[in-house]
Amino acid sequence: EKQERAAKHAARAQGAKKAKAAKTDGATASDKQAAIAAAIARAKAQKAAEGNAPKNTSNTSDATKAEIEAIDARRAKAGLTEQQGGAPSADADKQAKIAAAIERAKAQKAAAKGGTSKKGSKAASPEADADKQAKIEAAIARAKAQKAAADKAKKD
Repeated sequence: EKQERAAKHAARAQGAKKAKAAKTDGATASDKQAAIAAAIARAKAQKAAEGNAPKNTSNTSDATKAEIEAIDARRAKAGLTEQQGGAPSADADKQAKIAAAIERAKAQKAAAKGGTSKKGSKAASPEADADKQAKIEAAIARAKAQKAAADKAKKD
C-alpha cells in the first residue's frame, strides 16, 4: 500500500514537471521580455494620462475647504509662499536675516574662544570672558529659535 502511494505520488510529480516544461517551452526569454516591456509601456501611458494631480481632492467638504483656506491665510501672514513643487518656503529675506544672525553668533563665539574681542584686544578678566560667552550663547539661542519658528511656520 505504501509503495502504491509512493508510485502515484511520483507519477503526479513527473506529470506536473512535464506540464510545467511544456508551458515554459512555448514562451522563450525574448517573448517574456517583450511582454514585460509592453506592460511597462502600458503602465507609463496610463500614468501619463492620469497626470500627477492628487486623487483625494475632488470631493472635499466645506469644512475641509475652510480649513485649507485658514492654513493658507496663516502661511501668507507668516510670509510663506508656495513654490513650484507645492512646498511652502520662508521668505528669502527672513531666511537671509536668520542666516546672517547665525553667522554673526558663530563669529562672536569663535572670537571669544580665541580670547580676543571684536577689536582684537585681550579680554579684561575671566568674568568678562564668561559674560561675553553668555551673550554669545544667548545670541545663538535666539538665532536658533528664529530658525525653528521659521521651520515651524513652513510646516504649517
